[in-house]
Formats: sequence, C-alpha cells, structure tokens
Amino acid sequence: MNGWDLRPPKAEQLALDLGDAVSVRPAEEADCAYIGPADRSPAAGADASACAVTGHRVLGAEFSRDRLRAALRSLAEGGVRTFFCGMAQGFDLACADEILSLRSEMPLRLIACVPCADQADRYPRAAREQYDRILAACDDCVLLHDRYCHGCMFERNRYMVDRADVLLAYFQGRRGGTGYTVNYAKKCGIPVFFL
Repeated sequence: MNGWDLRPPKAEQLALDLGDAVSVRPAEEADCAYIGPADRSPAAGADASACAVTGHRVLGAEFSRDRLRAALRSLAEGGVRTFFCGMAQGFDLACADEILSLRSEMPLRLIACVPCADQADRYPRAAREQYDRILAACDDCVLLHDRYCHGCMFERNRYMVDRADVLLAYFQGRRGGTGYTVNYAKKCGIPVFFL
C-alpha cells in the first residue's frame, strides 16, 4: 500500500440500485437511496460505501495527479465503490478522469451530480469536451435544476455529502464552495480526507 488509510468506517454505507445506462433526471427521481445527515445507518443489503469529491476549479502548483490517483485507489481498495462528482472544472473533472481510469481495474461507479443543465455552457472548449466525455461515461447522472439558479452549486454539494460516507477534498483554505462543502461534511459527521 502507499501509506494512505482512507477507508471509510464500515458501519456507514450507502445502498445503490442504479441502472446500466446513464440517465439524466431530476434528483427526486434518481435511483439513489437517500441517507441524509439525520439517518446514517446502513441500508439493508448495502455492500458498498460512497465518496464525494470536492475541490478548487484552479489546481495549484502543489497539486499532484499521482497523489490524487493514489488517494482514489486507496479509497477503492478500502471499500469505496461509488463516487459522487459535481462535474466542476479543475479538481472534480480530474477526479472523474482518474475514477474512470480505475474502473478498468475494479468495479467502481461514477455518479455525476449536475447542479444545473447549463453548468458547462461557459467552460472553455477543452474543459467542455472533457465534461461531455466524462458525463457520457458516468454510470448515472443526477440533474438538480434545468438552469442555473442562486444556490444550486451549494445544493449540489449538500446532495453529494448527504449520500457519502467520506469526502475527498482538495482544499487550499480559500473561501467558496469547497470550504462550504468541507464544513458541511464535518457538521454531518462525514470524515474528510485532504489531498
């Protein structure tokens, strides 16, 4: 092993019953068992745990793709089988790429949690192409809103944390969505691992 111990607690698990094809649908229709902050008990028949990812859109010079790959591999080896990704530029898409790569070695599921259908409309061309490629490869996609609305990004972040057993974060102490998500996870009692 690589020295990382990112295994989530075995008592906190998430049951998933997702179809084979990627489908984009509103959150209330998603095939995800809801385990919110008030109910973190294992669902009947749960055999996999889940991780949400959060991080900055701009990856600093200290960011290491190798460390990211090692952290995701360690989580998967520790029992995480489902990853929730917010599909933002930077860290989210980097995680999704690595998770898709790891899928060739182990049974992992990638769930795109899209805050609004127009999320990637203003992405630069390369990021938009990466977004579209990843979205097409996801096992499922949950769409929270048809178009951008105030607070939808924070809503997406809560949605992911409420369904996760652990949070993997690339957080450099800046204000914004990543800091909000880290604090929300801590408030919910979700272990947070920093890259």
